[in-house]
Amino acid sequence: MGKQVDKKKGGKGGKKSTLKFFIDCRLPIEDNVIVLKDFESFLQQKIKVDNKTGNLGTAVTVNLDKESVVV
Repeated sequence: MGKQVDKKKGGKGGKKSTLKFFIDCRLPIEDNVIVLKDFESFLQQKIKVDNKTGNLGTAVTVNLDKESVVV
């Protein structure tokens, strides 16, 4: 017979992991390919949360940091 594993009821929930992604835009900015503020607004409009675009809420933040974008 195999062992049965008891699952605890009402146990601790796992911590919600947070990830930060840094997009380095230094070279495209220097080459005048993109404007950082426009790229930030593009990401805010196109990132999907729960299969809906523009639905960032508090789950996702998009911020500027000098020559990079932090998601």
